[in-house]
Amino acid sequence: MGLDHFITDRHGVIYRVESDMGIGWTLYIWHGDMAVGELLCSFAGPALNLGNLQIYHNVRVPETWLARRFREFRNSPAPVIDYRKRGLGTALLRLMEARARIEGFTHLEGWISDVDYKPNPGLLDWYRARGYTVTVTPGEEGAIKVATIRKSL
Repeated sequence: MGLDHFITDRHGVIYRVESDMGIGWTLYIWHGDMAVGELLCSFAGPALNLGNLQIYHNVRVPETWLARRFREFRNSPAPVIDYRKRGLGTALLRLMEARARIEGFTHLEGWISDVDYKPNPGLLDWYRARGYTVTVTPGEEGAIKVATIRKSL
């Protein structure tokens, strides 16, 4: 990869996607000079393993020194932006799928951990809605894997 791409959210805002290739692919979403999301993947033969896909929800807004001092004087919290629910995860996933096809991968696979599932119980349906087969893992005491996901390309 190594090239920059651009994606838009559902409001038409444009974001730059930077990619890094090493033992896998890492894609970072940038809004101006702020990183707002990432997708980590690793290679496994004909499969591309999806690792961490996250869109950040508490990105601190840059403030001037004077604005920060005034905010601190008023005892106000630092301003943050939530980049979730804008379609960025879907756009990033679609970009990765297209690139994986070009590179000759036959399918994408990964797993959902309880760390991701517990705060976002709609995650399995989110992947299903994007064409992934979701196989729920039987619960075990102390298990961290909730489900596996897979999509043929």
